[in-house]
Amino acid sequence: MPAKRRRLLLVGLFSLEGLILLTIFLCLQAHRAQPMIEASATLALTLPAPAARLRIINPRGEVVIRGQETEQVALTAKKRAWGRSQEEADRLLATIDLHQLSQNGEVALEVDLPEPLKGQVDLELILPARLGLALQTGLGDVFIEDMQGRVLVNSQIGSVTVRRFTGNLSVAAGLGDILIEDAAILQDLTVWAGMGDVVFAGSPGSNGRIRANMGDITLHLPEGFPEDMIMWREDWENEGASGDVPHSRQGCLATWADMGRVNIEGMEVEAGD
Repeated sequence: MPAKRRRLLLVGLFSLEGLILLTIFLCLQAHRAQPMIEASATLALTLPAPAARLRIINPRGEVVIRGQETEQVALTAKKRAWGRSQEEADRLLATIDLHQLSQNGEVALEVDLPEPLKGQVDLELILPARLGLALQTGLGDVFIEDMQGRVLVNSQIGSVTVRRFTGNLSVAAGLGDILIEDAAILQDLTVWAGMGDVVFAGSPGSNGRIRANMGDITLHLPEGFPEDMIMWREDWENEGASGDVPHSRQGCLATWADMGRVNIEGMEVEAGD
């Protein structure tokens, strides 16, 4: 398939995906705009840190994660539910649960939200800084700081902020901005934003990929970072890469903005350049 035709097809698919996510977001906001009565409860628990990785799944609600020198996982969950009466709100609140599953050294914490339109759970966790982490969220912002392990974040709707990070990082956001500050990537960096901007500040490691479908990419790289170590969109196309996530060359930082600009400390590249 010719590159121009493939590009138009991808832009069309990204636009459709963005429209679907935006429609879901607007429907949720419209539901919240109706007068409702709230019921809430707070749950706190502490458990030993898993040997391998902590997996968190939250369909709706903010997630705040802070790494510290500790051997435990401390979690605070604020459950909220809305109903047209106090009885309905209390009933819905009682259906919200937090499940815990341990298997093969991995601990999974999953929020059970039977009616996502009428409830949410905001999570705040303090973790061992070097603990591996996998986070999956539906609607809600994500904030992570002071982690030093391998972290994977998959967010459907909401902004993702990562600060003071050391390790290997993968972040994907369907609708929302991605901000990564004070990062020291040891090797692998993968960032994808569907509808939203990407800002990365730090050292990108030896195998980096940053892509924005419908937003801009802004990079603040270490002083003296060689320009020839940056792979541009045309480099990927010339090497015959295809699909949503083209391959990058080892030792390079690959950047791709489908409909926006790439800004790198004074350099500015428009989409398609």
